Amino acid sequence: MVEEPPDGVTIHFVKASASSVLGVEAVERIRAAGRRTGRVFLHEAEGGHWLNTENPAALHELLVARL
Repeated sequence: MVEEPPDGVTIHFVKASASSVLGVEAVERIRAAGRRTGRVFLHEAEGGHWLNTENPAALHELLVARL
């Protein structure tokens, strides 16, 4: 699904800069899918695992820009 999203589907990932949930390999696969399809995006924001409490302004900006 991520590497070849169906037509009309756009996928956005948000990665906190201090989080290790997405490893280097996963990040590269997401970026490669984005380069290949133009419909998969990885947004990085300052913060840790609890990005919604550590940097809610960054999440708000992403939502406003993309919705």
